[in-house]
Amino acid sequence: MKYVIIGSSAAGMAAVKAIRAQDAQGSLTLVTQDATFYSRCQLHYVASGHKTAAQITLAKPDWHQHYQVAFHGHTTVTALDAAARTVTLDTGAVLPYDRLLIASGARSVFPPIAGLAGCNSFSLRTIEDAHAINHAVHATETVVIIGAGLVGVELALELAAIGKKVFLVELATRPLPLQLETIAGDLCAAMLRAAGIEVVLNQSVTAVQRDAAGQPTAVTLKSGAQIATRVVVCAAGTRPNVDFAAQTGLKINKGVVINLRCETSLPEVYAAGDVAEIPDTLTGKYAMSSIWPSAVRHGTVAGTRMAGGTAELDYNTSLKTAVSIAGTHVVSIGMVTSPDPAWHKHVLRGTNSRGQASLRILYVYQQRLMAALLWGDVVNAGVYSKAIVTQCDISQDDAFLGDLDAAKFGLDRAANATAGNANIQYPIPPLTGLQAARNFQ
Repeated sequence: MKYVIIGSSAAGMAAVKAIRAQDAQGSLTLVTQDATFYSRCQLHYVASGHKTAAQITLAKPDWHQHYQVAFHGHTTVTALDAAARTVTLDTGAVLPYDRLLIASGARSVFPPIAGLAGCNSFSLRTIEDAHAINHAVHATETVVIIGAGLVGVELALELAAIGKKVFLVELATRPLPLQLETIAGDLCAAMLRAAGIEVVLNQSVTAVQRDAAGQPTAVTLKSGAQIATRVVVCAAGTRPNVDFAAQTGLKINKGVVINLRCETSLPEVYAAGDVAEIPDTLTGKYAMSSIWPSAVRHGTVAGTRMAGGTAELDYNTSLKTAVSIAGTHVVSIGMVTSPDPAWHKHVLRGTNSRGQASLRILYVYQQRLMAALLWGDVVNAGVYSKAIVTQCDISQDDAFLGDLDAAKFGLDRAANATAGNANIQYPIPPLTGLQAARNFQ
């Protein structure tokens, strides 16, 4: 059996391990634009100089030998021939496959801002990006970051910590607009400002001004105001790496469409990670799945099935984020930022084990926990997540929402009912929103 994997991040590496767990002898080739397996979640540390590339590397130098992998690093796939079952590399080599995994991830894209592309304008997606930012910021005191999503916020905090004056520009009315609702968004903005970051909300960058040598001198905001800077980082968008497969008949929407088995519309071709699009358990709608845990699950399922196993995703959602903001732990689960108007919102305030202010925002509908935001106190985050995904009944827990975890009570009763306790009737319903992914229409 000839296996080919495109991509060496979380999904690709999980697939390598899953394949080798079942097939120790098959030919396994991995093609990647990277040279090592590293944590993209920690690139901001390298950009600031707080960590080296070696410190965020997640595999030993001889990992490919350990797993008997033919490794093609710093290499790009330029074409896929599904009929011939081959992939062509930028080196000119043609690799045959019996089963193929597309785990090629995504790349940063610049929005159409005049003057944005050019020297000292960066994204933060690869280790090379992180090194370039680190080199550039040492020669300047001011940095403008476009986009206050996870990448922008984490990078802003890191650069502020090394003494840089950071302007964080966000089109939305709060930072982390995909993870935080208004109350937590205001807390986050205040925390960022306390760290010395200039948070510019409800504004967009319309142009980057450059001097005769092409160096940035300032960014212009929609309001007309200008911010002087020599370095610009754009953290405002990505695009799946699927250009090589565009003319193959592969079903592609925003990403490569997969089902619960991580199968694509092409025979013996699988997809996983940031490049894949699959219905979200919590919404039922096709969506990109761009978080590390989902990529690992995808890669494990894909690799298992490629090697003849029967694994299948039991749930899938990218609507779960765990992050630390200036030392404050935050977990966002479900449609926190766009709740259904029918959901009832509970806002619970308290303190965590360190005496810091904490916040729990819970959305409940028809005796079900629909979404949750935990700020400062993330104890039982896994319980909340499971309650939201399984949609267990928490109707008898409403009285305890203010001081105890209703989600845990509901799950405990559901587990007891499942175990055969006839006096408790809380069966866990089947997961919703994934049935459409079982077969292509």
